[in-house]
Amino acid sequence: MKPKVSLLIIFPLVFLTACSEDKETPRGSEEAKNMLESGEYSEKEKDSTSEETDISKEKNSDMTTVSKMDKDNNKEISVTYPEFGLPNVDSGIQQLIDKKLEIFKNISTANEDEGETPVLNINFEKDKVKDHIYALTFNIDSHYAEDSLKEREIVWVNNDTDELLVGEGLFDDSSETKALVYEQLLKEIEKDDTLNIYLRKDKLKEWVNENTTFEEVAIEDNRLNFNFEVDTIAETAAGEPSFDIDISEARHLMPERVQEFIK
Repeated sequence: MKPKVSLLIIFPLVFLTACSEDKETPRGSEEAKNMLESGEYSEKEKDSTSEETDISKEKNSDMTTVSKMDKDNNKEISVTYPEFGLPNVDSGIQQLIDKKLEIFKNISTANEDEGETPVLNINFEKDKVKDHIYALTFNIDSHYAEDSLKEREIVWVNNDTDELLVGEGLFDDSSETKALVYEQLLKEIEKDDTLNIYLRKDKLKEWVNENTTFEEVAIEDNRLNFNFEVDTIAETAAGEPSFDIDISEARHLMPERVQEFIK
């Protein structure tokens, strides 16, 4: 009778093991995407890929720049971001990075059958507004299959009070404010006799009205630096126009929360 008992015990164990494996293994990209979103597949994904993670840190006087590169069979991710050694600021920056990573991984999982390795690059530019106040511009560039996505997001940081402001751009996006931005820039350009000769007002107005990220603008030492490529706002003969505006003259054009943050 012992052999029969052993067989009866082994059979349900085999059956249960098979069912368990079948439940944990995703079938197709859509189910894998759902499992990733719910967190059920995160550990399984790590086991099923040969992931390599390189981390480097470069310490500066006011922050540490962290660079991470993840590469496995399914994706390539390169992320560079700052750490200030401040709990609230560093946590807020990490949440922004994690949000972008989650979106990218969900999209790349849904497109995993396209045959191309999805790539994500996140880096940042640091502009010092004034003492203890920084504008961190994060550039997010991703591509997968035939699709690509580029984003630009500004994070305002006060490393003296451990505060940060996320979700606010350089200028208010209302049509009324854009009209004021155009008038302010026109006023500054008219001070430059050479640039004023070649200025195309229609191109300047188009740049202001259609722009949402203002990539041509950097912030440094309480000034806004405008740097344009050829033919953006003027005739070709003007070359690459550039000019500065004191931030106090443009503060009223910024979102109210930004005005309050950098005052």
